[in-house]
Amino acid sequence: MARAALSQREAELKLALLRYNRMKGWRTQGAICQQDLDTSAGDSDVAELARASAVDALRQGESQVQVAEQGVHEAQAQLIRLHASLEQARAESVQTVVYKHQYAVSQSSIDEAKAQLDSALLQLSYTNQSAKPNASPLMFSAGAYRLQITFI
Repeated sequence: MARAALSQREAELKLALLRYNRMKGWRTQGAICQQDLDTSAGDSDVAELARASAVDALRQGESQVQVAEQGVHEAQAQLIRLHASLEQARAESVQTVVYKHQYAVSQSSIDEAKAQLDSALLQLSYTNQSAKPNASPLMFSAGAYRLQITFI
């Protein structure tokens, strides 16, 4: 649109300059009065200013397009970064599920080991052993449990 306006202003300037140059020749021949020539010169000046204004408008429009394009590029880069973050979050979510499963398996193993320890301690409590004089005490430990048996 700004380019079309500039083209129109350039055509108007060209026409105004043609009229002015034509009128200068007529003025030297005395065919028109000075006022008509001055009016034509003023029209040429106005057309030149309108053309300059159209050039400025075109430059501003092009600058706005560049700013908008830069904004689009930045938004696209941000979108790529956000997509990467989303994919990372999805991967971490899957890893969290795996960790929860591993935790549950480990907890089951701990519970089983505790049950085995309790069973072994119970079996040991039923066992009667006689010890030799000055025998060293027997020590058993598993995790947080510690058992010491001294034979008398």
